Amino acid sequence: MVGSDRQHLLNSSNEVAAPTAFAGIVLVAPFGSLPSLLLTYRLGGLVPLLLPLRPFPRLANALTSRMIDTWPTALRLARYSHALAANSGLLESKEDDLSGDGSAVRREMGAVQIIHALNDMDIAYEQTEMICREVMGDDRVTSNASRGSVMFNERQLGRPRLRAEILQHGGHNRIATYSAVSIAVLKAITGRFD
Repeated sequence: MVGSDRQHLLNSSNEVAAPTAFAGIVLVAPFGSLPSLLLTYRLGGLVPLLLPLRPFPRLANALTSRMIDTWPTALRLARYSHALAANSGLLESKEDDLSGDGSAVRREMGAVQIIHALNDMDIAYEQTEMICREVMGDDRVTSNASRGSVMFNERQLGRPRLRAEILQHGGHNRIATYSAVSIAVLKAITGRFD
């Protein structure tokens, strides 16, 4: 996506009258966009789809530009983050009784959590890094995950939390059964990240 299109979509988030703050968003082995996925995706971890076209960006762009829906996950999450930043009152819930004992607590809302495995042979963990760079608006976001498991947990003032965990093992499908995913869902529901 060209820079002006990206900026237009980011700026258009200001046009939304009342965004919705979800309790949290949990993504497991996500991709930044369908075109970026197809350029790195390996079917069954072995057969590259469009990977042989990477040395020929014009040909790759010609194919991916014909897609009707590009599933721009990274861009949509960036828009979500910007919309909540423009309405920072949505980042905390009203007092809720989550404890069951009648005590009211405020919980953090809108957090985006991403879990990915370093050894995911289908969708490369670099897709998670790309999403984090887009949401944070910072090209310097890298995980150095090649050295092992990595945790990125950032909450900028007035913006929803971005938490990414790249685990050393788990592959593409098995990672969904790991406790890290259950913990992320629990954190989203309770809004507690301590």
